[in-house]
Amino acid sequence: MKYNFLVNKRGNIMPYVVVLIAFVAMPMMMLSVEITRAMYVNAQLQTATDAACAAAVQALDTAQFIETGLLQVDISQGRNFAQREFTTTLLDQGLNKYQAVLLSVNRLTDSIVGCEASAVIDWVLPGFPDLTLTTSSTSSAQAIQ
Repeated sequence: MKYNFLVNKRGNIMPYVVVLIAFVAMPMMMLSVEITRAMYVNAQLQTATDAACAAAVQALDTAQFIETGLLQVDISQGRNFAQREFTTTLLDQGLNKYQAVLLSVNRLTDSIVGCEASAVIDWVLPGFPDLTLTTSSTSSAQAIQ
């Protein structure tokens, strides 16, 4: 019994389905995973920046507060507090393939501190440039009377 592949057209759709899955569906699924990871990293970066600012504002100049009653943040000690808190909050950097850095911790007024942070995400998909995310936060100290 002779079987002619050119005449019988059964199963001809299978190569099209394979090409569709390989070149359309799989990259779309990987892109959706990458976008979700970028959103996760952005949320983690914002949380770490908020925590760093809250830690920096806790570095009050106690001697000046006792003498004058004015709140003033000791910014050099505040930067140390902020860096420690930022690093502790982002312990999963290696796991999620991103590098985060606390860019600046500045005293905006005597009792308000501003922080900025940035993260670079390494994409799993080839051919995409690295994604850079930046966040900022402010925090203020208040005396409770």
